[in-house]
Amino acid sequence: MSRKPGNGRQSTGGMTPAGIASRFDLAVQEHQKGRLDKARRLYRKILKASPRHADALHMLGLLEHQSGNQAAAIELFNEAIQAGATGAELFTNLGSALQAAGRLEEAVNCYRRAIALNPAFTLAYNNLGNALRAAGDRDAATAAFRRALEIAPDVALLHFNLG
Repeated sequence: MSRKPGNGRQSTGGMTPAGIASRFDLAVQEHQKGRLDKARRLYRKILKASPRHADALHMLGLLEHQSGNQAAAIELFNEAIQAGATGAELFTNLGSALQAAGRLEEAVNCYRRAIALNPAFTLAYNNLGNALRAAGDRDAATAAFRRALEIAPDVALLHFNLG
């Protein structure tokens, strides 16, 4: 994720760009430590000050996905895309939320978009394989798992998923 220090000018909400960046770093740390309520509050404060902060939208979406709130996650991931985010991780996370919500065709499209952005992103191939298998397309799922194994032959999960 790209986080650029601010120039000291005030943004909405009275926070400087540097303050937003600092708060974002803290939110990510809290998120990584599993302090989801605190991380959620910090992401929301950032978004109050900077509603189109793509990284905060993405990370709050990830937090909601991890919390089982797929509808909110999908909405936040889409807002991050509208705010200009384009990373393979974002599309993989959106795909995961869509898949968890039972929207397999949309999930497959997201994983394919992630792969187009980063053809070496093993997780996107793995998730694509799982979604294709869930949709009943075993041949395409096998091809996705095999491609993932070409990239990362030592990942046991990929061998397990391939069967």
